[in-house]
Amino acid sequence: MRFTEAGPSIPNELLDSRDAGDVVFLCGAGVSIPSGLPDFFKLTTEVAQHLGVQSDSQPGRLIETERQNRLAGASAASVSFDRIFTMLVRAFGISQVEAEVVAVLSSGRRPRLGYHRALLDLARGPMVVKG
Repeated sequence: MRFTEAGPSIPNELLDSRDAGDVVFLCGAGVSIPSGLPDFFKLTTEVAQHLGVQSDSQPGRLIETERQNRLAGASAASVSFDRIFTMLVRAFGISQVEAEVVAVLSSGRRPRLGYHRALLDLARGPMVVKG
């Protein structure tokens, strides 16, 4: 079964397991990229910019390290964005960091939610028809 025209074919065994309540869906931020939302690196970078993080600060250096790794196509371990956000919270406070996250995610884009709808359809299980 396909939930989107170009989406993957979902095996019937997986759908049967879903119907039985034996499946948990874990999705990373990548599922939101086609809808126009940033990946975790871009979110971290934009929040840091909004907060005025200096490039020579520890979070600024970590962001630059990740940027350079991505430009070089390096297979080195990715920088921990959770770690950067922890540093930002310590430096700016949770309220200010959360406000900047909301600002970045609410930037007026009109998201394309096809992948999100497909996940909801898949996760909802079978439709129960009452007669």
